[in-house]
Order: sequence, then structure tokens, then C-alpha cells
Amino acid sequence: MPTSATVKLIMLWAGLLPCLAWAQSSIQGTLINEEDNTPAPFVQVLLYPYQSAQIADYALSDEKGEFELKLPAANGIFSLKTRSLAFEPMDKDIVLANEDATAIALTLKLKPKAHELATATVTDKRPPMLVRADTIIYDVSHWSDAFDESLEAVLKKMPGMEVLPDGELKIKGKRVAKVLIDGEEIGDGGAALLTRSLSPGRVAAIEVRLNEQNEKLRESLLSQNDFVTLDIKLRDDFDQRLFGQLSATAGAQEKLRLGGLAKLFSLNQNLKFQLLGERDAFGDQAISLSNIKNLGAEAYAKIFELPADFEQLRSNPVFNEELYGLREYTAMDLASAGLTGKATLSPDLDLYLGSYNAFAMQQQQNRFAQSTLDNSQATVAADQLRYSKVASSKNKVELTFDREGWKARYNFNFVWNEQLLRQQQRFLDLEQFNFADATESREVYHNFFVEHRLSEAAGLQANVLYSAVRGNVLRSLQYSSQRYEEFFQPQGLNAADLEQLLPQREAKTVGRLYLQTTHKFGITQTGFRAMRESLRGQKLLQRGGEAVPMGPAGWQNRQFRQWLPFLGHQFAVGAFRSDAQIAYAFNQFNSFSPEEGLKLRPLLEYKAKLSFDLDEDNNITFNLDRSTAYFPLWQLLPGWELQGFQSIAIPGQYGLEPQPQRNMELSATSFSLGQYGIAIELAGIMGKAFNSPALRLSPQGIIEVAFHQLPSDYRVGVAKVAKVFQNLPLQAKLEGSIIHNRAANLSPTGGAVTVGTLIRALDLRAFTTFQDQNFNFESRIKRTDFRFVNPDGSRQNGQQIWNAYLTYRHKLCSDQLQLSTTVRANLFTGTQSAALYLIDTELQYRFKSGRFVLSAYNLLDSSEFLLQEINPVFFTDIQRSVFGRFLKIGCTWDIN
Repeated sequence: MPTSATVKLIMLWAGLLPCLAWAQSSIQGTLINEEDNTPAPFVQVLLYPYQSAQIADYALSDEKGEFELKLPAANGIFSLKTRSLAFEPMDKDIVLANEDATAIALTLKLKPKAHELATATVTDKRPPMLVRADTIIYDVSHWSDAFDESLEAVLKKMPGMEVLPDGELKIKGKRVAKVLIDGEEIGDGGAALLTRSLSPGRVAAIEVRLNEQNEKLRESLLSQNDFVTLDIKLRDDFDQRLFGQLSATAGAQEKLRLGGLAKLFSLNQNLKFQLLGERDAFGDQAISLSNIKNLGAEAYAKIFELPADFEQLRSNPVFNEELYGLREYTAMDLASAGLTGKATLSPDLDLYLGSYNAFAMQQQQNRFAQSTLDNSQATVAADQLRYSKVASSKNKVELTFDREGWKARYNFNFVWNEQLLRQQQRFLDLEQFNFADATESREVYHNFFVEHRLSEAAGLQANVLYSAVRGNVLRSLQYSSQRYEEFFQPQGLNAADLEQLLPQREAKTVGRLYLQTTHKFGITQTGFRAMRESLRGQKLLQRGGEAVPMGPAGWQNRQFRQWLPFLGHQFAVGAFRSDAQIAYAFNQFNSFSPEEGLKLRPLLEYKAKLSFDLDEDNNITFNLDRSTAYFPLWQLLPGWELQGFQSIAIPGQYGLEPQPQRNMELSATSFSLGQYGIAIELAGIMGKAFNSPALRLSPQGIIEVAFHQLPSDYRVGVAKVAKVFQNLPLQAKLEGSIIHNRAANLSPTGGAVTVGTLIRALDLRAFTTFQDQNFNFESRIKRTDFRFVNPDGSRQNGQQIWNAYLTYRHKLCSDQLQLSTTVRANLFTGTQSAALYLIDTELQYRFKSGRFVLSAYNLLDSSEFLLQEINPVFFTDIQRSVFGRFLKIGCTWDIN
């Protein structure tokens, strides 16, 4: 017996249990009935690492009692277990010490059970999860429930799998780059488009490949990074030429509203498509347009997951949904229709089509109280009604070519958007403001990518992108306020109603070319990037049906150009890997006065990634990058700009030039913490940008926005701890996070001042997955603490929010009926206190080809909650209304 055994532990994200990496050795065994020495057929044989419950391999003995198990290592200690209806279970520890052995012969004798069943049928049942090297296979039937509405609901239960709020997926802390169906990509609209549309009853297994080796599926031939794919393996007991679900709904609040949902697939050999259509008036949308990826601007360049600008982060609807988790509207109407498809034209050529169209109407009501940070003006209160309507269409055609050593693709995107925003403010001192913002745009994007592997040690990549955006903005302000008349009089504007037209035409071209070579010192990339952006725009004031220029007459032109040579290097030594790039950006730009010509502002850019893999499941990564931030050409156009009911932008007061932005990230993940079933993920992110305007409060109480480049920064820290209990079907996740952002402003004397927001949250979630019980629980408790700091730090305002809910699901009538009840409590404390209690209930009845659903939301008819905000001028308390009580019925039919 060896003095030590090397057993490599593999633990999934949710910290399931250890198992071993895949190797080529095997156990070839025979099972024999010890009473008569006859073969023992149809016995399940399971192989485990020593003192582990994670299956390394499994087999079913054949009619001769023979089986074969693949060994994850040639030496070590293993546990072999048998399970059968006809024989007593056997547990046996095996010590392997011969590293050169490729096949180990084993004969085992089993004892028959004393009371064998008269008739028994043994089937080859898949284990709930199987881990082999870089592949994880989940048995969907083990994790799914008959009442799960989508595959996404099942993925949330799988250890190691994390479903992000936008529908994207992570496995063992790594982002899933591509989602497939039976090994093929039918569209690149993102994970949510498939996982929220597929019924779990159609899926046999989920196969996750942590480093996809199929070059046709990988985005690049030259990339050395791990490429994670999730492959949905469909069942083979239905006709895949047309399948899916159709739903019809009817809901009542103040009046009856009809809705419905269609989720259809057709998977033929050379033609595959997915159809999605939805209508709902209560906010229950399966897939929103924001869940659709790689269209429009995202086809131009991937959006930062965490941008340097905090305002971009805060404007993300997912950010606010996770922060508050409430239906913050009083009226809602949603509709969408989408079609995505793939046609295989030849073994090397595929054609992808996609069209996603959406309409959304939303109404919000709130009451707010504003107080100036310096207490220079009295606190004012107002009732606000906000109405928004958005109609959009995103369309894409993509042609891809893959052949040995070559990869090329061209995609064309057309995006159409129309948006209307109306805000009505009624102040308690009887002042009234009606602000409207109508925006329309037509966007065209072209993207051409080609890559060629010149040899085993060299490759070439080229990428050219072009976009043209044609937009118009019409803003109007109706007011009954003496102070507004006093403010606008020096501008020569005495009308009680203002209407401004802001047309713009933007064109942008980006090209990148680089050569990659591999040598004994690593990998080197040498190349350049060129960019040209041009803007034509006007700022017009509508007077008596005539458009009057706010500045010089005619279209104003501004340009930004960049030439950026770069050099990159990658290398790996043992567990250590690095990826670094240095570049020098020659930035040419117009100033506020175009007659000065193009100016030059060179900036050094760099990025570095250091990664240390302690083993397959423990990793530390550090990222640092410095790049040129987006240069806002629109802010260089002359003429003031109406931005809201109490804000006016006045350009030209400060010079603008290209600025650097910085991001830094440190993360650590551990998925192998021994037999306790615990996993940990830590991350820290910092971002800094120079793009904040200077805000000044006029004597009339109007915010003057001066385009500036004041600094702003944020820091985010996240710690996640997950636990999968071995002896209880319970999973729990504890997540702590902290977000601190600061924005600079100028004091009346010209000095710099800073306001900030500190958000600290602690979130505990837990759910059960009982298979042999008729009930399950899901719960969440979250505490969020806000701190708002004034410029001089003398006054700190704070708010604490407690969110807690408990969901109980109970099955009745032989599992044909399920009753779900959710009780939610939201407590708000701070300068003001409030409580919001919600009760939702749902009854589902399953029949042979579908289900019937009856649901009721907000049974207590709770109405509002509290929020607090800070900016460099005001501190605001907000009482925001929530969606009222409604009743909804629906019926879903399975197609095929």
C-alpha cells in the first residue's frame, strides 16, 4: 500500500463534491452470484474517489455480468459500490499503485437478496451529475420538476451553475460563451433566448465543456483562452421538426387584458429556426429585448460587463432589479416577436438570420421631496407622473465560413428605435411642468471578420466594423413658473412653452489587424487599430413652426480619429499565465471651436492579466487596463440644450479632450474545499473615468449643466459562499457586496467637491430539492444599506432596506396539482420609514399535453415604497408606487 494517495478533488461552483480528472486506465470487471457462480446481470456499478460522494464513473453489468469503468487516475484509492434489486449492495475500497497499468481485471461475488422481487425491471439510469476532465454532464430529469416552466428554472437548481439576472450563465465561476442544441448553434442571441424558451421535458441532459475544442464552435482560431460551451441534449422521443409551447392568458386589474406566449422550434437537418411571440400587460415577460445579445451596437464591440463609468452601470435595468426587486410601475404593456434561424448552405458555410421586435409601455407615479445639499434653498415637494413608450426592431443577417485554417464571417445589422418619454411634475406650491422627450433613430451596422492560420506557429486576424446612425430628438417643456421665466429671459427666451429639435448623423469606422506568432517564449501579437468617428448635428429651437438655430446656422461637424499600434505577449509557466498588451493611441479631435482644426492628444494604453491556477478548480486572477474613453462629440456642438424639467446644458464653458479611463479587477475562485461541499468566489473591481459634468444650481432653482471632464470613480466588492448539503436536498448561497461611487463637482468658488453613495448588501438565498416529498421551499433575506455623503462630509443621510420572501410549493392530487404561495416583506428605514408587504399565490394543474395556471399578485394591494438618491446638487426622498393587485389565468399547450 502506498504511503500516500493522490486524489485530485473537483468541486463544482455550488461546492458539490470531489471527483477525479479523466484518464485512459480502466477496470474490467465481472460480477458473479456467490450462491451458484452464475453471472450477475443488470447491476449498477458506481466508482467514487475515496471518502467522496461524487461519481467518477458508472456502468451497468451486461447479461454476462461484465462491466467496464474508466479510471480517472492510474493510482490512488477508490470506492466501488454496487446497487441492484436482486443482490445485496456491496461497498469495496480499492487501492491502485501501478501507474503503468492500462486495464485492471476484477471479479466480485454478490450475495442475492433474501426476498427477491418476483418481477423486476432494471434500467440504465443516468447519475445526476458526471464530471470527466473538462466536461460536466447533468441529468435534467434528476433536477427538474413537472411544474418547472423553462429549462432556466432547472439550471438554477444544478450545482455549479449560476443564472445571472440577464439570463446569461456561469459554470464554476466561468462565463458560458455559447449555448448549443445537440452540438449545433442555431443563433447567437444569448443564453436566455434558448433556456427561457425550452421546456425541461424536452431535454435529456446538459453537457458543459469548459474548454471547447471544436474550432468551428470557437469564436477564434488564435485565442488561447478557455471557451466554455453549454450543449443542450434533447430527448429523442419526439418529432423535432416542430415542437414548443403555446400559451393564452387573461388578467384583470381595473379591466380585462388578454395576452399570450408562443415558443416554437423547428430543427431540421439543414434548416433550424426558433419563433418567439409574447404579449402581456402585467410585467410577466419571458424574454425582453435587453436579453438579446450580439445585435446592433453590441455587434460593433462587446459591452463592458463592468464599465469604468458608474452611470453606465447604474442605468442597467438588471442593476436596479437586483437592488430593489419590485414592480416599480402602475401600468405596463409589453409585446415582442422574434425569429432566429440557421441554414446550412454547405459543410463550410452557414447563414444566420434574426429579427427581434418589441413594444413596451410603462407608467410610474411617485412623490418626491428635494433639498439642496448646502441648504441654500427650502425643501420642495412634488407629485410626478412618468410615462414611457418604446418601440424597437433589431434585425441581423450573418454569413459564417469555417474551413481548416480559415474562419470568416460577415454580419449586417439594422436597428430601428422610437422612444417617447413624458414627465409631469406638480409642485405643492402649484408650479407645474410638463416635459416630453421623443427620440427616433435608424442604425446600420456592418462587421467583417477574417482569420487565417498561416502555420502551426503563426496566424493573421483582420476585423473591420462600420456603423451609421441617423437620429432625431424632439424635447418640449411647458411650465407655469415665474422662476423659469426669470432664468430664460437672459437667453432671449420669453415663451412659456419651449420646444427643441436635435437632429444628428453619426458615422463610425473601426479596423484592426494583427499578426500572432508562437515561439518558445510564448505568444506575441503585433498589430494596429484605426478608428474614425464623425458627427453632424444641430440644436434648433422651434418658434411658431420655424426652426431657429441655437448657434451658427447649418449643420455643425465634429470629428475624432485614432491610430493605435499595439504589441501583446502571452506566456505560461506551470500554473502561472500572463497576457499583456501595450499600445500608444494617437488621438485627433475637434475642440469646441472647429476653426482650430484637429488637435492631437496621445495617450498610453495598456492591459494586463495575471492568472494563477492552483489546480483545476482554484484560481486567482488580476486584471488591469487603461484605455481611451469614449469622446462625446455631441457635447462640442454650440447652443444650450434642454435636458429635463429642471436642467439645462450649456456647452463651451470648459475645454474637452480625449481622456483615459482605468479598470482594475481582482478575483479568486475556489471550488475544491474538501468534503464540506462549500465553494467561494471573491471579486473586487475598481473603475475611474473623467467624464462628469459640472452642475450649478441657479438662483431660480434650475440645474445648469456645464459639459466638463471631472473625475468619477466606483469600487465594487463581491464575496459569494455556496453550500450544497450532502445529506439534505438543500442548497444555500450567501452573497455580500459593497458598491462605492463618487462624483466630483465644482463649488461656487471653483474648487473641487465630491458627493458619494455607499451601498452595502448581504443576501442569503436557500432552496430545497426534495424528490421524494410533495413540498419544497425557497427563501431569500437581503439587507441593503445606503449611505449618502455631502460634499463637505458634514451631513450623512442613510437608508436601510430589508427584503425577505418565503415561497412554499405543495403538490396535491398525485402530483397533478401544485399550490405556490410567496410572502414578501420590504422594510425601509432612514430619514423616513415605511413597510411594504406582498402576498402572491399560484395554482397549477397539469394535464396530458399542458397545464392550467391561476395566479394572484399583491393580494394585500400594497401601494408604495421609499427610495433615496443623491447627486451633486440635490438630496431626494422618493415615494414610489408599485403595481396593484391583479388576477390572472392562463393555459399552456405542448406542441408535439
